[in-house]
Amino acid sequence: MIEDKELKALISLLEDPSEDVFMLVNQKLKSIGTPIIPQLENAWENTLNSFYQDRIENLIQELQYEELTTELKNWTDKQTNDLLIGSFLVTKFKYPNLNLEELNKQIDVLIKDVKEIYDERFTPLEKIKAINHILFDVHKFVRNDTHFYAINNSYLNKVLETKKGNSLSLGIIYILLAQEFKLPIYGVNLPKNFILAFMDERLADTRFKDDVLFYINPFNRGAVLGKKEIDHFLISQQLPSRSEYYSPCNTLVIIHRLFLSLIFSYEQKGLKTDAKVLAQLAEIVKNKI
Repeated sequence: MIEDKELKALISLLEDPSEDVFMLVNQKLKSIGTPIIPQLENAWENTLNSFYQDRIENLIQELQYEELTTELKNWTDKQTNDLLIGSFLVTKFKYPNLNLEELNKQIDVLIKDVKEIYDERFTPLEKIKAINHILFDVHKFVRNDTHFYAINNSYLNKVLETKKGNSLSLGIIYILLAQEFKLPIYGVNLPKNFILAFMDERLADTRFKDDVLFYINPFNRGAVLGKKEIDHFLISQQLPSRSEYYSPCNTLVIIHRLFLSLIFSYEQKGLKTDAKVLAQLAEIVKNKI
């Protein structure tokens, strides 16, 4: 590991006006990786040179992006594809210092409250009513109609904090709760409205077949739907009827859609550079679907 004095000297050379020197130093620092970010931030705070600050900021962003890319690739390679970790990695794009433990604590609060009223002997509909009560009546989670395309609607930490989200982020929270209670609830990649499918518990091992007991709409306070409601929705939206709009999708599909939602939001805000970077991250997930 490089010594502190040598590291400080290298960081100070980022201020060198020579492009050749900068390129060499920048490459050297990038090869060390994210552990040097605290020292970079310290250097940024202790200078008034905006040129130097810009170079430090750019390097920090590059280091964070490379780390996120590596973590995302590792996550997509895992067969489990944990939904919480996938959502966490998406969130790290804007909130790179976010700790997974923070998200876990917020989810655990919801789980604890559900446990207080939950009974394994409940029917599937009664189990759904218990989750709906905690999410929408007690904790007041709502769809963000006022700012439908807001960027933070797709960042799980902000949705948990503000209690406002879109159909996808609310659906992800719902699935995470369902997983804790071993409920066979999975996402359905329905265009324009992400919904959930409650599968026949007797067929939980074949959950990716079309064995749906009923559907759940997290964007409408967990309302229970049947196939006819989806039929009507597709007709009203002038969308074709496809089996994938009725059947469970896997975690990779959910996270890819989360990236697409963010890309659209950033484009709506005119943040083209961020949208382009997100598209590169989305491609990593798409390649594994």
